[in-house]
Amino acid sequence: MHAVWKKEKLFFSGDSFHEVVSEINKAQSKIDLEAYIFEDDKLGRRVIHALAKAVSRGVRVRVLIDGAGSTKWLPVIMPAMKQAGIDVRVYRPLPSRIDFVLLAKVFLLSDSLSTKRLHWFNGRNHRKTILIDDVAFLGSMNITGKHLYQVSGNEFWRDTGIRLEGKAILQLSEAFERAWQCCHSPLREEIGVSLHGRKSFTQDLVRLNDSRIKRRVLNQDLIKRINGSKERIWITSAYFVPKKSIIRALRRAALRKVDVRIIVPEVSDVFFLPWLTKLFYARLIRAGVRIFEYRQRMLHAKTIIIDHWAMVGTSNLNHRSFHHDLEVDAVLTSPSSKQELGESFIEDLKQTREITKKELFAIPSYQKAAGNFLFPMRYWF
Repeated sequence: MHAVWKKEKLFFSGDSFHEVVSEINKAQSKIDLEAYIFEDDKLGRRVIHALAKAVSRGVRVRVLIDGAGSTKWLPVIMPAMKQAGIDVRVYRPLPSRIDFVLLAKVFLLSDSLSTKRLHWFNGRNHRKTILIDDVAFLGSMNITGKHLYQVSGNEFWRDTGIRLEGKAILQLSEAFERAWQCCHSPLREEIGVSLHGRKSFTQDLVRLNDSRIKRRVLNQDLIKRINGSKERIWITSAYFVPKKSIIRALRRAALRKVDVRIIVPEVSDVFFLPWLTKLFYARLIRAGVRIFEYRQRMLHAKTIIIDHWAMVGTSNLNHRSFHHDLEVDAVLTSPSSKQELGESFIEDLKQTREITKKELFAIPSYQKAAGNFLFPMRYWF
């Protein structure tokens, strides 16, 4: 019998933070929160206030913030959290200045130790999880008002998240603990050693990539699922710069007449990413893959549906998720959740423009040139 979540509830906007704060206010034992971006804005201050009240009730509160994603706000939010009694750590803090000597050693002298240091700084914690007693929230939403209509109006970002209950939350707790304990360990290649056998990585409800073995096995599993698809592959990816193996698998699926559709953003918060993404359009579309550019507002969601299997989380189909950053995804088990995610995909399609073969020739030449210039550096994106 396959494992299932006790409860799962999807969110398609930052409204989930109302429920997050409500759960924080009810917390009795512990709260572990990790975020790539934790802004000093209306939402960030609201979360800090709720966490501070939890501390005053005797709840153990730990916050792990990425040193790159939140570097702009750390000087403000760190003192505020510490003053409130919140235990806070920074994952791989960036140096206070650009280390030109390090870069020179990497690119000019091919120094192995410097290259290792650069890779260490480049590997970020891109996970967004909030563990509150026996409840977990995860998905593509950072602690920022950009996700809230009340803060950003009609410009709020399109994201997907999920609230979970069940035994598999223990894996999230273990992953947080490993990152928490290792976040000050420089030049460490891997966050932790898996507690599970290699085969179980692909069967877990929580998909974590915090070791090289897991990254390789989960990538192979995704390709296997694409190759074994019979009906549909529906992908929403905010940053779509896939590996060649993924491109080949998607092409093969489309040539088998599987319904392969991919939603990517027309405009990204990383302004040059759409130019790089466009380089993959021709090969995919000519094989029968349908590509749609989301136009309504900023698209930041990361979801995959393959036949009757679906997952939601933080992983993009890009090299950063495959090789560098810590990510986490949850596999849906409820038929109603899978149906809801599929319905959301169809609803999102209404806010897109499909890229046809004819429109491939209309891509501006400067975007093609920029994409080709960036392509050799795709490993870092």
